[in-house]
Amino acid sequence: MELARPVATLELSSEAERVVWRHARSASPEEACGLLLGRLASGRVRVLTVRPARNVAADRRRGYVVDPADLAAGLFAARRRGLELVGFYHSHPEGVALPSARDEAEAWPGVSYLLVSVPAVGSPVLRSYRRCRGATMREETMREERVATVDERPGRE
Repeated sequence: MELARPVATLELSSEAERVVWRHARSASPEEACGLLLGRLASGRVRVLTVRPARNVAADRRRGYVVDPADLAAGLFAARRRGLELVGFYHSHPEGVALPSARDEAEAWPGVSYLLVSVPAVGSPVLRSYRRCRGATMREETMREERVATVDERPGRE
């Protein structure tokens, strides 16, 4: 996995961070997941709403699948508010905030993937990644994005 220079900055409020942390901790030892709604502007991904979703994966301790009904509701809410689906988040209970092989294989191009580690000991970590084109048209890689906390108060919808 290539972790070259960041390709964008993912901006979210401290309240949005808290929503993600709480969801990840409450779902542990299963993976939590949800949608990030907001706007894209000149290398920045601004998260304006965090929408927790149900994880409907067959093995929720080792993977996640966003409930299709939650995805549809999130897309509808985004459209109604003039926002876009700018990314997804999910947790790695007792793991690291790095994309797994499955995360890389299933990542949609052009959206952010906010990963949340929820270690048994120590502090949780947030890291964000985006699938990008590599050196050739067929080569795609996951690249890390900066995560920045902004003062605005977007939160949970």
